[in-house]
Amino acid sequence: MKKTIIILIDRLKAPTPKFWVKTRNYMLAIGGMSSIIVMSGPFLPLVIVKIASYGITTGAVGTALSQLAKIKEND
Repeated sequence: MKKTIIILIDRLKAPTPKFWVKTRNYMLAIGGMSSIIVMSGPFLPLVIVKIASYGITTGAVGTALSQLAKIKEND
């Protein structure tokens, strides 16, 4: 059990590769822009708001997955 916790802590402290940092930033931008569109829903057609709600989901999932990628250091 302790070994698993140590592995998780080491993984959280490991640096993220440049590609995944860029991906995370793009996904955060997509999620943020989509949130703004959804919040202004009464002023926009329903189709645009529906598409933006998918953008929020895509941004959240993409951000979470890009945070999981870590650089593995050789022992």
